Amino acid sequence: MKIKDSEPRIENGKSSIANDRSGCPRLLCRQADFGHVVGSLMAVGVESYFADYRTGNTSYYLADDSVHVVALGKKDQTIPMAFDAGALVEAIRRAQRDEVRYPEFIRPSMMAGCVGYIVWMAGRHVSYFGHAGEVHVEHFPGAD
Repeated sequence: MKIKDSEPRIENGKSSIANDRSGCPRLLCRQADFGHVVGSLMAVGVESYFADYRTGNTSYYLADDSVHVVALGKKDQTIPMAFDAGALVEAIRRAQRDEVRYPEFIRPSMMAGCVGYIVWMAGRHVSYFGHAGEVHVEHFPGAD
């Protein structure tokens, strides 16, 4: 697996997954919904991505075995040791109802004890992790 310094670009002049000036990945900060983000990432060959709240980085894994690491931004809160799956599910549901977008999703998911998550494009699900290895698996809407 090779790690590249440059980020992939979305075809047809659309945004890059590179960070904007605030440190947020452009696709996630431009107030796109999750479905749009996933579709845009798949269009550039992303097979999965891992958002690690502890390091403040997101790693994008592409079909050509390259990895692109993009800073999420500064962690401004401590992640509780206890994993509250109910609170995490509520944060996920708010995002699914389009009540919050990615930047606003980070805080409640961290407050639920989530230290990170991995999105599996082909598997159509997200695995959220707690400090002690707890896992909550959330299938993409309509993927059941």
